[in-house]
Amino acid sequence: MNPHILNMIALRKTEFTPDIAILEQSQFQLVFVCDDLMLAGMNYKIIADCSAKVARAFTQRPYNFYRKNTDGSSVVMNPSGKVETGCYKIKGEVHSVLSSEMIRLDNHYQNGVQFKRYRTKLLYPTTPSGVIENKSADGSPLPHTLQGTKRFTLPERVDPIEAWMYIGLRSYWDDLLDGGFAFEPVRIVEPEKERNWLPKYYHWQNTK
Repeated sequence: MNPHILNMIALRKTEFTPDIAILEQSQFQLVFVCDDLMLAGMNYKIIADCSAKVARAFTQRPYNFYRKNTDGSSVVMNPSGKVETGCYKIKGEVHSVLSSEMIRLDNHYQNGVQFKRYRTKLLYPTTPSGVIENKSADGSPLPHTLQGTKRFTLPERVDPIEAWMYIGLRSYWDDLLDGGFAFEPVRIVEPEKERNWLPKYYHWQNTK
């Protein structure tokens, strides 16, 4: 085939992924998804065969998060202005995606046109637990009633991680979001237990 045509095909394939050469310097990319690309979402099939879920996480900073009334598609937006009205952290999933397949995600989100892929700081909460065997301090046998194992749970810890995230571009979305007729805020959830780092958060869920 004509080299010029091959070059045009390659450019078209990476139209929304101009940094593919940099991405492919690593085998995998961590991506934060919080919409219908999550495991239970209708578009998870886009990355099902080239990714693995590695954690659940929350955005470190607050965003506006909207959902389209007709098809459930959604858009995350940076807050505009100094007043962060309706801004909350977002709960989602961190997936490890093959770098060579980031093109799929960039095409889906039209990276640079509808959305922009950014490195985003996330909060990864865990509650360490395990099982230990009951022992005396000096190693002497314990009474029969105290022998055996016991389960322990440590206080929750929250670690920072970083991943790619797709944020809506105002040049594309502002006119579509104005008025609130086609879009509404994603469901806002209050944690079951009090957490000083998480007062409320957005959580996208299927409507099927």
